[in-house]
Amino acid sequence: MAFLRICSGKFEKDLVVKHHRLGRPVRLSRPHGMVAGERMTLDVGYAGDVIGVINPGVFAVGDTISLTGGFNFKPLPQFQPEIFARVTPRDVGKRKSFDKGVIQLTEEGAIQLLRPYDEGENIYAAVGQLQFEVMQYRLLDEYGVDTRLTTLPYKCSGWLIGDLATFQKTSHALLVRDRWDRPMVLFAEQWEKEYAMKQNPNHQLIDIVS
Repeated sequence: MAFLRICSGKFEKDLVVKHHRLGRPVRLSRPHGMVAGERMTLDVGYAGDVIGVINPGVFAVGDTISLTGGFNFKPLPQFQPEIFARVTPRDVGKRKSFDKGVIQLTEEGAIQLLRPYDEGENIYAAVGQLQFEVMQYRLLDEYGVDTRLTTLPYKCSGWLIGDLATFQKTSHALLVRDRWDRPMVLFAEQWEKEYAMKQNPNHQLIDIVS
């Protein structure tokens, strides 16, 4: 369930809205309200109300919807992750359910998915340890997949701006790409990141993207 705040106007059940990030119309057919821990179906909502909609894979944190085009909030900033791990299902027979759950969680923004350029195993990244706890709990509770988490020896990172082919990475750094195929570099220590910045004056390492 994705939670939306109505900023202006009137919401009605089965309303068709423009989804600005996806660039296509979306029908909000199953709106819910939450009061004192109870969930109820809503027919009407007004400015200031918060509603929940069940559209798996459609909404991500920071999305904007409206009745007409030409309106969109600025994207929410994404901060550099500082904790990195590999997460795998304990039961290999549940790999399909695991992959489905991971796609859902990364689309929601609950966890960041990174893919090494050397085609190694996927890496999962977070700003705080709680994100991994939520990830493992939801995979077990919603998809029935018990997981194993292996922490990796990286402590900081940065999105790489510049020619990837000419970037001189440090010996312990790892080049990856995020789910939008933006290059990122993982470092074992902060001093290593600072050294890489000095060694690559024609590149930038960005801590926040949007």
